[in-house]
Amino acid sequence: MYRHFILLSVSIRILLSPDLCIDNCDYAEDVLKQFVKDFGSIYGLEFVGYNVHNLIHLAEDARKFGPLDSISCFPFETFLGKLKKIVRRPHKPVEQIVKRVYETQSIQKKRKERMSVPSPLKQPHNSGPITSDLGTFKQYRKYTDGQTYVSCSMGDNCFNVGGKILIVANILQDCQVVKALCQVFENCNAFFSYPLDSTCLGIYFVSNLSKQMHLVLLDELKQKMVLLPLKSGYVALPLLYQLASFCFLPSMLPFAVVEFLDGGGVSIIPCKWFTGPAEDSCFWPPGRVNINKAVKDGVTPDANWSQYRVRILGKAENYENARVKLRRSEATSDLQTESDSGSRLGKGKQKRRPVIQSSSDEDWDNAAEQPETSSPSAMENRHSSETPHLNITHPFVQLPPPSTPSPVVSQPVPRQLVQATNTSMFVRVITLLEDIKETQRIHSRMLQSLLKQRDGPVAAVLPEGAVFPLQTVADVEALEQKLIDPVFLKEVVAVVVEIGGSTVDEATRKMMAFIMDNALSRQYNFVGRHGKQEFRGLKIFEVLYGSLKKNALTSQITRKEAEKAASKWFIGARDRGGNRMAGAQCRVQESILEDGSH
Repeated sequence: MYRHFILLSVSIRILLSPDLCIDNCDYAEDVLKQFVKDFGSIYGLEFVGYNVHNLIHLAEDARKFGPLDSISCFPFETFLGKLKKIVRRPHKPVEQIVKRVYETQSIQKKRKERMSVPSPLKQPHNSGPITSDLGTFKQYRKYTDGQTYVSCSMGDNCFNVGGKILIVANILQDCQVVKALCQVFENCNAFFSYPLDSTCLGIYFVSNLSKQMHLVLLDELKQKMVLLPLKSGYVALPLLYQLASFCFLPSMLPFAVVEFLDGGGVSIIPCKWFTGPAEDSCFWPPGRVNINKAVKDGVTPDANWSQYRVRILGKAENYENARVKLRRSEATSDLQTESDSGSRLGKGKQKRRPVIQSSSDEDWDNAAEQPETSSPSAMENRHSSETPHLNITHPFVQLPPPSTPSPVVSQPVPRQLVQATNTSMFVRVITLLEDIKETQRIHSRMLQSLLKQRDGPVAAVLPEGAVFPLQTVADVEALEQKLIDPVFLKEVVAVVVEIGGSTVDEATRKMMAFIMDNALSRQYNFVGRHGKQEFRGLKIFEVLYGSLKKNALTSQITRKEAEKAASKWFIGARDRGGNRMAGAQCRVQESILEDGSH
């Protein structure tokens, strides 16, 4: 069955590769036909279905249209998802898409115009490795020019140069010439020989990485490889397409969450701290080293670092994801995700364990509920002879393991209980809001009183001849004649302003109710339309505006705002004083009389 699977793997790899597909379509077609023929012999002819039979036609498609990935629909499906996110509502979806795409292209064009060309060399350092004759070279950890991505870290540091598998240990620059300092695998053999030698596909089994360094021009690093550990060596697989980034395989992830087997808790470490390929022990820095910075920067272990037995709980592609897994390690002993180790077969018993935290975890601690913590001195005394010396600012998070697993059964909550609870809470909230509003009204009256005391006593006596509220149009005309006298107008304003009000609408409503009764207000509107009297040109409006300006809580009012408030008051005049209810009753009686007449 393994040899049968190799037939499918080899043929599909040929048809996917832009380099191999052109000249080897016939060979791939023969291999696929052999695969389909053997499929019936191994699994039974009844299982040779439509999908299996169609494999023999893939070579013809590649011969006509090119490598299979160039005719795949996956890019279109991916882009369709982006288009669907652009559409915000069902109205005119095509117009929305065109506008958003145009905006995106315009923004990208402007960014390119403003953007200076960045240097392809990234992350300068002086930590080596480097030979004595290259001491003047500048050192970098990454190189990317948009087409080639080279890094000193696992996952982006393996290349095939002329049939030799290299590991990039350092990136050097001298006089604008960029070179890579590399180590070479001394043993490089074919990984399989059926149905053809794997080296024809660029697949090798490599081992015995030499300690001797070799300088290679960075332009020669074109074919990136993936290393998969196998027994005492690695399987080197070429990437079909050169990408600007590389997705780490689980065995190559740079960070690991480990449990110290001697009771030292759980922590994050760089994978380079493991002492060997078995990854069952690791180096740990002394107390004077900043643990958090050493882990983030992936500091290379020194010879004086201690070694401790550990067990891997999970790996992560960056430090942030490692911190997430560190928090999860409090409740589970298996942190492997689908990208790490496939689907999990069983959960087993879960055990909480102490977590070694660094100072950068403060935000996580403040955002989450704090568990019961134990004294750091007690923990250090308990494990001082067998655990690493931890340079931390947080104590261990010690949670006692559960004695016996007791299942928690969630009881359904009756709907009536939920509704009753919601109703009582709603009533409580409404009551509190009413109390707050009443308190605000009291405070506004107190504030108004204090402001009046500060400004001195104000005459609160109506001048002779001023009678309020006005009840007829004749009363309005008589008052207008008296308000021509500015002293009379000032005395009336002094009385009206005493009515007060915390807002413009409230003050207008109170003052106008003092000046006019409801029946008279229905004969006026602000601009004098529809056969009614005009209020805007009266001196009484000046009384209202002057009173609002002198009121401490509405003193910032403008004339336009006063006009708007007065107009609003006159609009509601027809329903004021119980007139709305009387009108409704009158309409009901008229309707009854009309029905009786028919």
